Amino acid sequence: MNTKLNDDVEFYRFIRYETLLDYLVNKRFAFIKCKLYSDPWELFFYDAEFIVNEYDSWGHPEKERFFAMCFTKTKESEALWRIHSKNESGVKIVTSVKR
Repeated sequence: MNTKLNDDVEFYRFIRYETLLDYLVNKRFAFIKCKLYSDPWELFFYDAEFIVNEYDSWGHPEKERFFAMCFTKTKESEALWRIHSKNESGVKIVTSVKR
């Protein structure tokens, strides 16, 4: 997996129009507590238990303090439009590593 990102790589965020207005009016982005995500794939690392040996394992002790904001490198996604465009009021934000 290539973990280095070129400055020009673009990321997209699909959100409700009301959320965009909130971002602009309040001049801030909102990060969501990871435990509030409903998708089990998004909760994978949050819920992960790491096996040390046959007698010992651990979860992250500070996981209650994990927050996230989801972006994708997928320019268009019908699924993301459906999820974030209830009543056809969705928008797509584009940014890049550099921005």
